[in-house]
Amino acid sequence: MPSLENYCRIRMTYTGVNQPHHMTVAALFDGTPDVGVEPSVIKKDLTTTLVSGAVDELINAINGNFDADTTFGYVEVSLMIDNESTPQFIYAFDAGGIAGTAAGPRVLFAEQVTAFKTTTGRIIRQYWMEGASPVDQIFYPPYTGLTPLIAAADYFTGDDDIVVSNVDGSYPLTSLRSRTKTNDALRAAAGLTQ
Repeated sequence: MPSLENYCRIRMTYTGVNQPHHMTVAALFDGTPDVGVEPSVIKKDLTTTLVSGAVDELINAINGNFDADTTFGYVEVSLMIDNESTPQFIYAFDAGGIAGTAAGPRVLFAEQVTAFKTTTGRIIRQYWMEGASPVDQIFYPPYTGLTPLIAAADYFTGDDDIVVSNVDGSYPLTSLRSRTKTNDALRAAAGLTQ
């Protein structure tokens, strides 16, 4: 397993109703990155790929969980020395406005948390805001009939995955569940109360 010494933070920005949202993942650099030069990252199968191609694969694996009004744009890649350090900027690019493909509408103020267990038993949680899944639901693998969740789970647990635990660099092994709820911070930012 690769070591966590080349840990990078990838922060993807996507559109929201009242404000943009950010999806952040940890990945492993292939070698030592240089500022302003597109870095390569390590996939689960230990092959390497440029970060822009890897992010494109990741977004296309999850975009079925978002409606067509949701688009992914600015992506920033930073070097992390450890989880307490300040991110050191390395590279940025535009994801090209990849849009969501869900047939259903955006669910305002929704938060979806999908959890995975890694090869070392750690838990990785991915947070998606204002996706197309109804709130107050819990879904369990194999996500029968939930094609967008199946695609996301297949990516995160497959060989092309770049996402790792930011604690020990381990890759997702299996999907645990996906839960949706109303996000109180999004409601408050929109000026809504109870």
